[in-house]
Amino acid sequence: MHPWKVKWAADAQEQLADLWLRSADRGLLTIASDHLDQILARDPRDPGKEASEGLWKIIVSPLVALFEIDDQNHVVIVTALGLITKN
Repeated sequence: MHPWKVKWAADAQEQLADLWLRSADRGLLTIASDHLDQILARDPRDPGKEASEGLWKIIVSPLVALFEIDDQNHVVIVTALGLITKN
């Protein structure tokens, strides 16, 4: 099985940087974002969940990410990133 190439859209990179700068636990965010990359590189559909047509969602605590899957080019594109909200 070939790993997927994971790319981050500029907006998602900016969101991660903003979260990191405002975080009290930057190490946790770094670990979570690295783990997110590893999971998506293995298989973006597991444990990802389809949020809407063409848009997927994954939670790697404390992060939640939205991403797109380009099957033809075997690429995953992280399009948005945020923190898990508590209801």
